Amino acid sequence: MGLIQNKLNEKDYKGLVDNASYLIQCVDSDGKFIYVNKTWKEKLGYADEDIDKLFLWDIIHSQSKEHCQKVFQQVVSGGEIDAVEAVFQTKNGKALYVEGSANCRFDDAGNFVSTRGIFRDITDRKQMEEKLQESEKNFRVFFETMNDLIFVNDEQGKIVFINSAVTKILGYTLEELNNIHLLEVYPKSERKEAEQIFEEIFAGKRDTCPLPLATKSGRFLPVETRIWRGKWDGEDCIFSVSKDLSTEQEALQKFNRLFVSNPALMAVSMMPEGVITEVNDIFLEKIGYSRDEITGKTAEELNLFYFHKQEKKKEFAEELQKTGKVRDFELKIKTKNGQMLNGLYSGEIIESQGKEYFLAVIMDITKRKQAEEKIEYLSFHDDLTGLYNRRFIKEEIERLDTKRNLPFTIMVLDVNGLKLTNDAFGHEMGDRLLKKVADIMKKVCRADEIIGRVGGDEFAILLPETDEIKAKIIKKRIIDTAATTMLDSIVVSLAIGYAVKESADQDIKEIHIQAENRMYKDKLRYRKRVKSQTIESFINSINTKYGRERIHVERVSRYCEAMGKAMKFNEKEMNDIKTAALLHDIGKIIVPAELLNKNRKLSKKEFEVYKRHPEAGYQILKSVDEYAGLAEYVLYHHERWDGKGYPEGLKGEEIPLISRIISVADAYEVMTAQEAYQKTENKEKAIAELKNCAGSRFDPDVVKVFVSLWGQA
Repeated sequence: MGLIQNKLNEKDYKGLVDNASYLIQCVDSDGKFIYVNKTWKEKLGYADEDIDKLFLWDIIHSQSKEHCQKVFQQVVSGGEIDAVEAVFQTKNGKALYVEGSANCRFDDAGNFVSTRGIFRDITDRKQMEEKLQESEKNFRVFFETMNDLIFVNDEQGKIVFINSAVTKILGYTLEELNNIHLLEVYPKSERKEAEQIFEEIFAGKRDTCPLPLATKSGRFLPVETRIWRGKWDGEDCIFSVSKDLSTEQEALQKFNRLFVSNPALMAVSMMPEGVITEVNDIFLEKIGYSRDEITGKTAEELNLFYFHKQEKKKEFAEELQKTGKVRDFELKIKTKNGQMLNGLYSGEIIESQGKEYFLAVIMDITKRKQAEEKIEYLSFHDDLTGLYNRRFIKEEIERLDTKRNLPFTIMVLDVNGLKLTNDAFGHEMGDRLLKKVADIMKKVCRADEIIGRVGGDEFAILLPETDEIKAKIIKKRIIDTAATTMLDSIVVSLAIGYAVKESADQDIKEIHIQAENRMYKDKLRYRKRVKSQTIESFINSINTKYGRERIHVERVSRYCEAMGKAMKFNEKEMNDIKTAALLHDIGKIIVPAELLNKNRKLSKKEFEVYKRHPEAGYQILKSVDEYAGLAEYVLYHHERWDGKGYPEGLKGEEIPLISRIISVADAYEVMTAQEAYQKTENKEKAIAELKNCAGSRFDPDVVKVFVSLWGQA
């Protein structure tokens, strides 16, 4: 009965072992397999017939072989291994991770029978551990490669790990920070506030801590820190990640410097409301508001910007919505005092600290626009008079040449005596004369009548819906107004011609030519009279400026006439010398009255002004046909026999005879008259002076004739 029971027990035991979930094996001292259970065969993939051929080392993975050999020797030597890990290799070459125990079985006589091993398949667990290890390794690598400063702290806030960025940027090693509270990395002055902020973050009241960290050297590092709870190496921890804002702040500082010092108007407004949060100094300077007056308000509330056209405003809004930016929109900027500036507006949406803003950059192009407008103005206007120019008048004639403007009158005007004025007084006076003429026309003409300067001394007036009668009235008004207008000593005189287009089949170009031809006829008709009037006005002006001038020239003329007779001049020469003597000082029209009437000798500078009068007289007479032949006599009447006179320094007989005669007569008259700046000489002294200067200042032969006539008087 006992034997049967033993047999049953052995059978039950074998069945139990064979069906166990563990891998069970028996191996002899040579490593040959004696027994493996069903689970062992299933896990390793071997059949019953394979077992007899297998040795232990056939199923040990290469990475575990050395370790297993040591364990096997221990077991064979009678040792027991309570816990061992190994890597088996399945029939198809896969690794099978196991853990278990091993011992040695002996018979009753103490002889070695076999080794016994019981193992559990831990492949899934090992793979999971490897994945976790790999994940942790990657996590640490990720930490190490991040530029952000990472602190891993225990639940009490003490540092247990830092990444390399902490060492690189702050200068601390892990050994220096290990077990140090995170707050100690903050400046002492900031630690209390940092602790309060951390509490608020954990309470969900805020997201970040803006306080700086302190480097090992004591420098403050601007950062933005986030903290949260998590696990590290399976333990509860607090993660702290600080973003280094040095580069961002440096960029911000550069932006701020650019913003503040930029010559363009710059403004930042919060999106989408458009509330202005900041403007630069030039913005305030140009617009005239204080910072408090403008921040916190929108551009619409302040009525800052105006578009030239409503379509442009719509285009602006569409472009901004589509692309987030706008470029080079021209608009008007209204200042606080109501002045309108021209602006070139660009802007784009930017992001800062998770919020959207709109950065506007506005160039003040007021001066540029004014220059452009001036260029446009000058392209159609005469710069001197402000009237329309030839180009505009030409285009207007073509534009107005329509049936509805008939009758259409073109009036052409020419300034009489402009060349004479320029020659006598200089071009500045000529410019003043042209402006005066422009003023006369603007005064006489209606606002809808188009006036232009089409040449040097030529003007035109375009008169749509104006017939012959109206044109004649306008011409008379212009002539009458000019006749009562004086420019210093200059009489304003105009030659005027006009022609009227009365039917559509008339050629407007022919009408224009007719008007010009009539103006030229008018000019020729009155030319001599106008120039004579001009000469007369010059003489009257000189007499007004210098009280004794009329007496002076009349006496000089009588002296010259007497000398001409004594020197046997013919009739023409007599007329020439008398008239030249009367006109020899006409150039004094350019000399200021205060110089002519000065009661002392002229200064060097003043004398240089005075010395210009012979040339001015020459230019005046040269422009008048009646007196052109006398112009040189007047020009040279202050030349000296020895060549030291003016204006050209002629000498001897290079000087015209009539000029030499006028020179002697002029000097004698001055010496014997009551000249303002010198004492009157008696006749004897005057004659003596003439004799003394004969051969140097005066022609000696002319002096002899003069002395023969008046030396005994």
